[in-house]
Amino acid sequence: MNNKPSLILFDIDRTLIIAGKGGIKGLKIAVKKVLGGRPDFGDINLHGATFLQIVKDVCARDQISFPDQKKLKDFYDCFDKVLQAEIGNDGVILPGVKDLLIELERFPNITKGIITGNTASGSDIKLKAFGIDSFFQFGAFGDEDAIRANLVRLAIKKAENVNHKKFDKDRIFVVGDTPADIEAAKANNVLAVGVATGHYSKAVLKDCGADITYNDFADYHKFVDSINSQI
Repeated sequence: MNNKPSLILFDIDRTLIIAGKGGIKGLKIAVKKVLGGRPDFGDINLHGATFLQIVKDVCARDQISFPDQKKLKDFYDCFDKVLQAEIGNDGVILPGVKDLLIELERFPNITKGIITGNTASGSDIKLKAFGIDSFFQFGAFGDEDAIRANLVRLAIKKAENVNHKKFDKDRIFVVGDTPADIEAAKANNVLAVGVATGHYSKAVLKDCGADITYNDFADYHKFVDSINSQI
């Protein structure tokens, strides 16, 4: 077993949970109501995108001025209101996730954090809806930077500040379901863990550079064993 300090940074959507239709519904309402844009994302890639990047893409497509801080907050608040009302309807926690998080609590050398395109407030709603918010002390969020690779760097910095220790690059794991997650990990020279619970297969995630891939976390012990061994 490897007892060196280890950092695991989890994506949220389609890695830990599926928020259901409330997420896309909230985005559509916020885009139309707050930004005055077209509530259609057929030509915008949402998979692995940060909220700031989505706003930038919508504004560029619809030739809208990028919102100031007040309007951005209004956008996030509008989204959150819809998400909060809808997430209980069809949202689900993915197989093995809660058992995995409980199991990781047994290892004092492992620190867990969030790295997500969601806003901090949206992340809180999603994690609390499924009773897993208490497993995470910190995170880097899509309202802090538009570029996902920068969020990985920010999450590592936050983890080191919280824990008052450094993590070796070969003991930092970014866990996600999209090529964007894998690419963000590789841009920071840390390990990428792909989980095929979203729109991308294990093969696609492996081709993008994932160091480890899983179908899901139903057999969560395999993931724990991988983290606690030399890759």
